[in-house]
Amino acid sequence: RDAESAMAELDKAIAAQPENAVAWQTKAMIASAAGDARTSLETVERARDLDPLSAGILWDRVWFLYVAGQYKEALAAAQDARRRAPAVHVYEGLIHLARGDNEAAFASWLDRAAERGLPLGRTRAIRAIAEASGEREGLRALAQEAARPGGYSEVAIPQAALQAALNETDAAVNTLLTSTPREKSWWWSWYAVIPGLEALRDDPRLAPLSAPPSTAGG
Repeated sequence: RDAESAMAELDKAIAAQPENAVAWQTKAMIASAAGDARTSLETVERARDLDPLSAGILWDRVWFLYVAGQYKEALAAAQDARRRAPAVHVYEGLIHLARGDNEAAFASWLDRAAERGLPLGRTRAIRAIAEASGEREGLRALAQEAARPGGYSEVAIPQAALQAALNETDAAVNTLLTSTPREKSWWWSWYAVIPGLEALRDDPRLAPLSAPPSTAGG
């Protein structure tokens, strides 16, 4: 109902100001979080046409393609966005995980960890693990580093998606159940549709979870 009301208000705003790129972008966000991939992708394209230099729109398009399961297109969109704006490593990491490319996923997640506070010494140690035992073990070391007390700060949703990709189901469930405060992270608006969480959403331990309304931040 809230999504329907928001869509109705946005349609009014767009009818009044059809050149308003932010209104089109916001409509695409709501459609994506609601699982309406077709509308989200069509709408974000309109937003991009109106404001082709907007970093937010470019990277939102990457995210919506990933959520829609269009990983090849999402990767191409990320490469395009990188030419115009700083990389969003977590989006790229999720895309690479979905494509089964552990080498690229490790590079993206290591960059993500560094920007979230992973110390240089730990970065070097985890890179050495990947070099010695493979990128999948490097990814596992990153997931464990984020989960340990005093480790680098990671948001629950991408952390759980990484753990799920590593078949660490119990750890992923625990990450989601103990995350706080859920209502302050926009990631939870996509909880029901993020591909990386498919294996978790049917877990009965996660039945109490529900996605709160989208808010800024996270």
